Amino acid sequence: MGKLIELVCKKLSRNKTPEMIAEELETDLDEIFPICEAAEAFAPEYDSRKVRRKFLLE
Repeated sequence: MGKLIELVCKKLSRNKTPEMIAEELETDLDEIFPICEAAEAFAPEYDSRKVRRKFLLE
């Protein structure tokens, strides 16, 4: 899960939408969207360690 969060954060920092990220990572949008929601609080840096902590605590 950590690697997926890291990849999602990298793509968010490149202004990709959750739909684009899901397609590029060949992953279900239902798995990507909650990560994107957790990452919103850390925009525009999208620190993957902070996002991971927030995502796992929710």
